Amino acid sequence: MNYQFDGRTAAYTVKDAEQFVPAVFENFVWFTDAELTARIRSSVPLFTGVIPLNGNLTDQVCTAIDSLLKAKGVPPRRTLDVTSHNAVFHLAIQEGPLYRMGKLDLLNLAPDRADLVRRVWELHEDDVYNASYAKDFLIMHRKGAPLDEWLGAVFTQTVHEDTLAVDLSLKFEKLAQAL
Repeated sequence: MNYQFDGRTAAYTVKDAEQFVPAVFENFVWFTDAELTARIRSSVPLFTGVIPLNGNLTDQVCTAIDSLLKAKGVPPRRTLDVTSHNAVFHLAIQEGPLYRMGKLDLLNLAPDRADLVRRVWELHEDDVYNASYAKDFLIMHRKGAPLDEWLGAVFTQTVHEDTLAVDLSLKFEKLAQAL
């Protein structure tokens, strides 16, 4: 984008970029690349995973990332290097307490299905808790064993501040039978 201003009027020229480079996200511990791309797309609908080499969308993408980090309580600082076409985000993270997986309750599943889910469930009691594991598990197993006949589940996390444990309850809902 270019503009000329003569003191009274402004003339703008917009030209599509000739070269695009992939947007690379590294070390964003709260988001997978797919989640980060989807969240950026909610603020910048035209974002496709690449940014123009000349920077037309760079500021919008960086602003969207800034807002995502702020939502997680991380004050973002970024440096844009126009010569190497990189945006570097500097994060100051203060570690909090380490939570562990507590009990897993599976509701509305037949005993054989519950046993199968427990066998493929990889987050075991006393493992370091991963708050996105339940969502990722349900997405990964939405089609196929062990949840092939299930529409999905609603999960509830119960955090025990005194023991630094998180109990997880998954309530499954059966898919309506096709006629």
